[in-house]
Amino acid sequence: DMYDEALENAEKAIAILKEESDQNSEELCLAYNNAGTVLHSKGHHDDALEYYEAAVKGQLELSGETKDSGQYYSNLGLVYADKGKYDQAISYYRKAIGVYEKYDVLKNSPFAATVFNNIGMTYLAQANYEEALVEFKKALNINLKLIGT
Repeated sequence: DMYDEALENAEKAIAILKEESDQNSEELCLAYNNAGTVLHSKGHHDDALEYYEAAVKGQLELSGETKDSGQYYSNLGLVYADKGKYDQAISYYRKAIGVYEKYDVLKNSPFAATVFNNIGMTYLAQANYEEALVEFKKALNINLKLIGT
């Protein structure tokens, strides 16, 4: 199926990039992230975590945290939320928000809005309705700014 083909392509990219250089690269981190995304979509959470963690580790070794790190942390949060490990999920979502704050894109990033929404969904899954509402409002405020309301 298409997921298998996508995973095969991501794994080929990883192999080629590793063969070309023993150094990490932005492209290698992105390929790890892509493989993690496919595996997460297929419900292979533990395998997805390995690839997402490789993306984070590679990025940190390469150049420290970048804007891309926010997406990698958010993806880790999504997998932990799907595994029912809500505290770990929120921890990674908060790391993603920290990256967006660091790069001053928090107020105008659709990615940040998505992360706040994901935090809200995680609180909702824990029946923590007040905290969920706080996070949903943060997401809404960013989205309203993005559409110019």
